[in-house]
Amino acid sequence: MTDIRTLSCDVFTPHVGSTVTLITGDGQSLETTLRIARINPNGTFSNAPREAFSLLLYAPEPCAWNSCDATLNHPQLGSIGPLHMVRIVSDEPGISAVFQASFN
Repeated sequence: MTDIRTLSCDVFTPHVGSTVTLITGDGQSLETTLRIARINPNGTFSNAPREAFSLLLYAPEPCAWNSCDATLNHPQLGSIGPLHMVRIVSDEPGISAVFQASFN
């Protein structure tokens, strides 16, 4: 399991476009695509050990999941989390849900 305190946006940037599986504590899984990994400079606290960043993972239709705690599982990065994933409404055709993970 990866220590989330050591993560930065640079860890995820090379993997944009790849599949990330979200796995909940009760074993449910959902395949998503990492679409955006971006630095959030305005969200970085002055004494923070890293720059704040966020990930956006897109889920195909249909998706009945809501915001949840889940572990991110990636073939190269391994397991990360659990993290709190916030569901964001998507207006993109064929995408029923976008999940955001924020790292401050």
